[in-house]
Amino acid sequence: MAGMGDRRVDAGAARRRHTRARPAECRPATAFQDGYLKYLAFDGADGTFDWRTFNLDRDGSKLQPFMDEFSPTNPDLSKLRARGGKLILYHGWADPALSALGTIAYYEDVVKKAGGRGQSDRFVELFMVPGMHHCQGTGPGPNSVRHADRA
Repeated sequence: MAGMGDRRVDAGAARRRHTRARPAECRPATAFQDGYLKYLAFDGADGTFDWRTFNLDRDGSKLQPFMDEFSPTNPDLSKLRARGGKLILYHGWADPALSALGTIAYYEDVVKKAGGRGQSDRFVELFMVPGMHHCQGTGPGPNSVRHADRA
């Protein structure tokens, strides 16, 4: 299987060349964090925050209000379920910003809290998309999800 090994090395070299050719602010691994810290994370964000100056002691507590509002970590979806709501989760396996494993763990917590798959399947589904990046319409695989077709 020397051919497979050669392809992996070539892909890795191409990825390294591609990453080196762009400034740090645009690399997939930092682009999400850069935009998040500049425009979302802090109350009154004005787009000037430089992620390279982030200091956990100074800035960490400023992130909590945003995290309380936007971080989907509570697996108790009983209110959604009681209203007849449904939740479709999806995550790209190639997401450079957020680990797909975190979404899987959250889904598993929701299933457990709901009383098992028999109960959770009535109102929540998880779809893992091979090759999809973070909601960007990019990646080496599918780049869009048609949620209306599933609903």
